[in-house]
Amino acid sequence: MGSLKKSSPREARPRQRTAVKSDSLVDTLRGWILSGKYPPGLRFPTHAALRRQFGFSVTTVQRAMDQLQQEGFLCSMSARGTFVSDKPPHLCRYGIVLQKTMNRASQSFQNFESILLMEAMRLRQRGTTDLCVYEGFESPDTIPAELESDIRVSRLAGLILTVPWIVAQSPLLPLLKGHRIPLVGIAEPGWLNAPGIPMVAPRHMALIERALDDFAARGRRHVAVLDILMQREEVLKAIKTRRLVTHPYWLQEVPESHRHAARSCMHLLMNGKDRPDALLIADDCLLEPATAGLVDGRARVPQNLDILSHCNFPYPSPSHLPVRRIGFDIRRVLSMCIEVIDACRRHERARAFSEVPVVLEHDVAG
Repeated sequence: MGSLKKSSPREARPRQRTAVKSDSLVDTLRGWILSGKYPPGLRFPTHAALRRQFGFSVTTVQRAMDQLQQEGFLCSMSARGTFVSDKPPHLCRYGIVLQKTMNRASQSFQNFESILLMEAMRLRQRGTTDLCVYEGFESPDTIPAELESDIRVSRLAGLILTVPWIVAQSPLLPLLKGHRIPLVGIAEPGWLNAPGIPMVAPRHMALIERALDDFAARGRRHVAVLDILMQREEVLKAIKTRRLVTHPYWLQEVPESHRHAARSCMHLLMNGKDRPDALLIADDCLLEPATAGLVDGRARVPQNLDILSHCNFPYPSPSHLPVRRIGFDIRRVLSMCIEVIDACRRHERARAFSEVPVVLEHDVAG
C-alpha cells in the first residue's frame, strides 16, 4: 500500500513564499478598488500586465485574482477579460449584527431579531439588497469570526447593529473605524446607546400614544395595556392626557421569557366585574398567548373589546382572535438604516436619532 509523500522543508518554503506574495498582491489590488482607482464596471489590468508590473509568477497573480473574485471585488467575463464588479462589496454589501444565534427549526415565536433575519433573507433572494447576517454576538468577547474576516478585507459597505452597546465595547470598534466602515444602530433614544453611533429608533412610546389616539377616535374609553417592559408613569400620563380610563391592574407586564403567562393575565382580566373596552398588546410576542387567554375568558371581540396589537410589518404574529395591528414596517427600518450608512459613506453628517414612523395595518403596503 502506497504512502502519502510528505513535503520537505525545501518544498514547503516556496509555497509559503508564494502565499505571502499572493496576500501582498491581493491587498494592493484590493486597495486600488477601495480607493476608486478602478471604479465599478471598469476593466481591470490583465494577468500579463500585472506580472510585468510586479514581477510575480503566473501562479501568484492567478491566486490573487481568484481571491478577489471570491470576495466579490472582481468578475471574469471569459474572453472579454476581468472587470471590477458592478456591485463591489465595499459599496453594496450591508451587514446585520444579531445578538442571538437564531434557531430556525424550533423557534416558536417571532422576535425582532428573527424578523430582521427573515427580511434580510427575502431581500437577498429577490436580489434587491445584499444583506448578510452575523449571529451570536452576545458579548464583546463573542465576535463572529466571519464578521471579523469581512471587516479586515473591507467586504462591507456598512453594519446595522441590533446590539450597538456590545459592539461599542468590543475590540471590533477600532477595527471598524480603521477600515472606515459606517455603523448604525437600531435602538430607542437613551436605551443602552453607544456614543458616536447614529441610531434608527422605533420608539415604543410613540406606538402606545398612536394606539391610544386610535382608541379615542373609535369611541373606546376604558383601556388596558399588556407589555413586556412598561414605562408605567409615561403610559398613565398618556392615558390621562386623552381623558381615557384605566386601572393599575389593567396595566400588565409579562417578560418575554415568561410570555405564556399572558394567557392567565388576560383570562383574569375578563373575569372581573369592571372590564376594559380596549386592549393594547404592546409587544407581538405576547399576542398568541394573550388572545388564547381572552378566548378562555369568553371575550367578545370586537363587539365589546377592541384589540390593537404591536406588529413588525409585514410579519404578523398569530392570533386566536380578530385584532387590528399597529407597529413598525421592518422594511422601512432597514431602508432607513441603509440611508444612514450611505450618507456616512458620502461623508454627510448623520442625525443622532432617526425616528421610525408608527403605522396602522391599513397604512402598510403589501
